[in-house]
Amino acid sequence: MYMKQLLLLALSFQVFALPVPLFKALQTMHPITTQCLTLAGLDALIYSSDEPSLQEIHTLLNESNHQLSSDLIDNALRVIACARQQDLAYQPILTLIDYSKPSNEKRLWVFDLRHKKRLFYTYASHGIKSGTRYTQFFSNVYNSKASSMGVYLTNKAYYGREGLSLKLDGLDKGFNHNAANRAIVMHGGWYVEPDFIKQYHRAGRSWGCPALPHSLSDNIINTIKNKSLLIMYYPDSDWYAHSPYLNCMPLSPLTLSQKISVAPPETLPHPEIVFFDKNNNHRRDESDPIVVIKALDYQKIFQQPPPVARMLRRQVKQQEYIAINAQELDKISTQLDTVCLYFVLPKLKMQRGYYLTMMQLTPVGNILAIRPIVTKSHQAYEVRANLKPIMRFDTTTTFIRWLGL
Repeated sequence: MYMKQLLLLALSFQVFALPVPLFKALQTMHPITTQCLTLAGLDALIYSSDEPSLQEIHTLLNESNHQLSSDLIDNALRVIACARQQDLAYQPILTLIDYSKPSNEKRLWVFDLRHKKRLFYTYASHGIKSGTRYTQFFSNVYNSKASSMGVYLTNKAYYGREGLSLKLDGLDKGFNHNAANRAIVMHGGWYVEPDFIKQYHRAGRSWGCPALPHSLSDNIINTIKNKSLLIMYYPDSDWYAHSPYLNCMPLSPLTLSQKISVAPPETLPHPEIVFFDKNNNHRRDESDPIVVIKALDYQKIFQQPPPVARMLRRQVKQQEYIAINAQELDKISTQLDTVCLYFVLPKLKMQRGYYLTMMQLTPVGNILAIRPIVTKSHQAYEVRANLKPIMRFDTTTTFIRWLGL
């Protein structure tokens, strides 16, 4: 009689299917094709009185003011159902990041499932190798500097070089299981603040971590720490097909509107920048400062938005600075009286057991003349400034770890 009642639940609602053990048992008795249970039917099988039901969670996530896509809601329900079936211990706080949205849109939600309310709705960054405004690439590889999609369980909070941060354990083998070894953590970032996004039309980028607005990061981290579910969502066919948290049961197939290249290209070009060749050896050494300009001055001089890809990763006295390239230096050479350039080098500072990278600025001084130098491989310049010997400015496209957002 109980089996017949369960079979009656196997109707046409395209969300969930029978748990594998029960499904196999039913097939043994009555060979059937995979059919999907309603949420009520699935709740009857895996519901616990101390947890919110899947129906209640669906109702919460489906509220129009949350602006969650139906695919993301479907994925979230599947993850929760699979987590319950696998007896994964987690607290009833759910965090969702929708990486199918651009970074200038809010794409992080935190829900209190037990009390049926949304706690936070804000911005989130992606990795610098995952794309610019849109997330195009994902990676589970060490030092890829790309984001990793998939299901996570939050771990402990700690104070690191980015302030209060949250360790994350990737649960999706092949997609994010290297997250802890890659030091993929949640932390705050000044480059994810709404004012930054409004001014530069996108969020800055991390080295693969989901960075949040600094003004909210501490509250969010303290809310979701210590074993809550975090889903970094993207509609990727491989993840849909192989995630154990989307395929723990014979579910109705997930349909895709797009497919991405999961792995970022092995080599992406780094932007050209100008540096002071102090050693006059025609290459950039660690002691050679790069040449920067205030972001506000950049916009005035060049009448275009400052390139965030050449922005210092740290502010200096709450101001952003842009590394200039050869073409921009050529234009600056025609209006020397109105431009103030700076040399910048990183300076390490110990704080809470971590080395913080700070930016040390030095004014170039009043530039008297800039003369191009012809070389075989790249552009160089002879620069004369007051009270200083002749300087050689060179260009490079090598990676600089403290440059680019």
